[in-house]
Amino acid sequence: MKTKEEYTIPEVPFIFPYSDDKMTRRQQMKTNLQTGILFEDNGFFLPWSTPYGALDKIAEQKREGGGHTYWYLGHHTILGGYKSHITVHGLGFKMSDPIRQIEEMLGVEKAGEDRANEARDIFNESLGELINPDYGKVGNLSLGNMRWKLGDCDVMIIGIERFDYFYYLYVGLGD
Repeated sequence: MKTKEEYTIPEVPFIFPYSDDKMTRRQQMKTNLQTGILFEDNGFFLPWSTPYGALDKIAEQKREGGGHTYWYLGHHTILGGYKSHITVHGLGFKMSDPIRQIEEMLGVEKAGEDRANEARDIFNESLGELINPDYGKVGNLSLGNMRWKLGDCDVMIIGIERFDYFYYLYVGLGD
């Protein structure tokens, strides 16, 4: 069995800085997303092939309980200027398994909806206009999902009702 020191973050080529041309920049982001996520604020690239065991090296915090593990990777700018609070969630995984996505809990109720709308606006500008969202008003808030399908990678904003109204962002490999 490997120790956490033996797990490494793979070195994968990526594009950065992005082009000043809007359409070229969109394509560069989409190309990067096929293999990982770029933290634009510091130029760090986290490949989807990174084993969970390597996250201990870069996580600001790690929380475990009930079979779940959460690695909080901090505040980073991603996908053309969105300021995210990045988390990786593991459930039923081996430390050698590669991560598949990052996530962020955007918030609850109106504050979560506002943050979801902010992310949507940034992603529409940086990734292209959202097509066919399954997202609409339920009472005073919007619920459903918005999804940008970008090759093998998905960017999704989800609003769900679960005792309250919760909003999440997921970026990673689709099924």
